[in-house]
Amino acid sequence: MRYSRRYIAFTLVLALLCGLKFTDSVDQGSQVGNYQNVRQEASAFYPMQAAQINSSRSIKASLDGENINGAFRNILVDEQMELMVSSSLVPELFGAHLSVHEDGRVSYQRGKSSASLFKGSLEATYNKKKVKLSHAPVFERGVCFLPLQDLANWCGYKVDWDLNARTVNISSQGNSKVILPTRFDLRDEEMVSQIRDQGSASECWADAAIGALESSLLPQTKEQYSVTDMVNNNAFGLDSRLGGDYEMAASYLLSWKGPKKTSDDRLDRHVQGVRFPDQNSLSDIKKAVYERGGMTSSLYVDIADADISSASFYSKESNSYCYTGKNRPNHDVIIVGWDDNHKAENFKGNAKEDGAWICQNSWGKDFGESGVFYVSYEDTTIGSQAASYADVEDSDNFKEIYQSDLAGWIGQVGYGSGKIVAANFYTAREDSQVEAAGFYALGKNTRYQVSFVSNIRGSGGLNNRVQVASGLLQDRGFYTIRFDSPKEVGANCKFAVVVELDTPGATQPMAIEYRTGDNRTANIDLKDGEGYISKDGSQWESTEKKISANLCLKAYSNPAARRDQ
Repeated sequence: MRYSRRYIAFTLVLALLCGLKFTDSVDQGSQVGNYQNVRQEASAFYPMQAAQINSSRSIKASLDGENINGAFRNILVDEQMELMVSSSLVPELFGAHLSVHEDGRVSYQRGKSSASLFKGSLEATYNKKKVKLSHAPVFERGVCFLPLQDLANWCGYKVDWDLNARTVNISSQGNSKVILPTRFDLRDEEMVSQIRDQGSASECWADAAIGALESSLLPQTKEQYSVTDMVNNNAFGLDSRLGGDYEMAASYLLSWKGPKKTSDDRLDRHVQGVRFPDQNSLSDIKKAVYERGGMTSSLYVDIADADISSASFYSKESNSYCYTGKNRPNHDVIIVGWDDNHKAENFKGNAKEDGAWICQNSWGKDFGESGVFYVSYEDTTIGSQAASYADVEDSDNFKEIYQSDLAGWIGQVGYGSGKIVAANFYTAREDSQVEAAGFYALGKNTRYQVSFVSNIRGSGGLNNRVQVASGLLQDRGFYTIRFDSPKEVGANCKFAVVVELDTPGATQPMAIEYRTGDNRTANIDLKDGEGYISKDGSQWESTEKKISANLCLKAYSNPAARRDQ
């Protein structure tokens, strides 16, 4: 066959182009191979880089634009440079319920969705279907960490991780609202502490507080703490035979007097936060129980365990109780769940609508449903003086606590608006790095700014304060706020922590400790503090001299050589 010159020329050009293309493909293949090799070499340094990031306190995070305080403790980078979030932060981020078990199992619930995860395994179940996680759950310092991106995907959230800036921006994308189940029972989650029996002692308040604390640690930590120590060693002067209340319990725990283990009388936990839900908000109380475990509550009872059958507001047949009168609360229990469908007829005609709180009592297992009974939503006292122990950490988190308010929140002070600036002076016991401050938010959506002054000599030095943290506190309660970076102070040097509060609708937004003139507060020492308050942050007044009170403003430190992990 003969070919034209034009055809031969075309064939030669085509062959040349193919040769060039082949050469280019080889070059591109080499480039891809080189890129993959470089990436593999870079990944070899991931564990070292992750360790450096995790130890440097450099991770900062936000949720819907609001700063997440202490993110460096609750978000870490794994050895593949992926983000992991602590089980303690998951409820705050996603409104979810978590049960972490001793054997590494993790149960997750959020609305109608549920999941089961396992330590060290990529295999999980989500809504009864097998799924593969991006990264396996791990335990660090005894705390469970879960893959942040997987949780975000389940909840419809978006996560932006800037490795260079070391910032994590989380957006709920309008998916933050969680529809809670119509029935929820911590007994099903293995998160109910032992049933105690107070007998003839007036210690229901301590039984409830210790039981709620233990519930918040379950099922991972099955430890028992001493009720007796709380009753005998709190900061109040009240005769133990006269009982106590949630304020006495909270101050005992927040001042690190307890909790003491029953096995060896050792303090192995520090309570760093308490929340006080709104009595009149079913959703607030449900949310607290769902996210954090058992919650103490007061109620009025006209019953005694010796003759419960004669109680006019209690149904022994259905273990149900409803009081709608005006008597003051006189008993404390633990709310461990709810049932929206618990029938109104169970309350002997005292309730009009269905629905009840599931409550754990301190009258032994022979009472009610093995120590548990149902209190109507319509009961006029249930939910009062409620407390949820939201932040309980290992006792090695801080070495020193600086405080002048051993009795805690007795009253409040302000200038007629929701804004106030308050400062407490302390003297360092050793070369230290001050890492956090603790204070109360007395209303919802309190904005705060924490500042620090080292080597201060008088109130005039407060004008030289340096901001170390800021943010928004959504719920009423006590919070420990970690500084963006530790502040060093020498032994025997005086330092100050300053908090600026803005609480919507409040007129007295700062918690104080003071003597009320009765035996209950007789032990309060007004000589152990040096506090100042200001309307505008420039002119200061001594709280001890002006109002005979101590500020509820604590500081926490570690030795100067240590960095918080």
